[in-house]
Amino acid sequence: MYGLPSSVSLSFLEGRTLLQVCIGLHDLILNFDGDTTITVCSSIGYSTTFAQVKRYVDFRQSATVLCTFLGTTIRAAKNAGDGTLALEFTKGRTLHLYDDSTDYESYTIKHGDQLIVV
Repeated sequence: MYGLPSSVSLSFLEGRTLLQVCIGLHDLILNFDGDTTITVCSSIGYSTTFAQVKRYVDFRQSATVLCTFLGTTIRAAKNAGDGTLALEFTKGRTLHLYDDSTDYESYTIKHGDQLIVV
């Protein structure tokens, strides 16, 4: 667990539209417009405005949910504490990226030349 430093500005994620979801056995790749990619190797969560967070460890089980994010835009990107990144999309949906790996990176965010490793 590397953590997501509170000093890191995530504002560059706001306004990014999800263009592609790539699901593998051990990783998830989210490709956005604006030369922005998030690669996830830990668990994720999904919630709506009125629902509890549903957590997924196996990305294959989250495929249907993840595809509903395609074409939607990040309204807010927040450091939710404990290394968790909360991406609030349009239509009241939030994708949670957890920092739950003790030995490896949980997720990386690449934006142009900038790289954030958590």
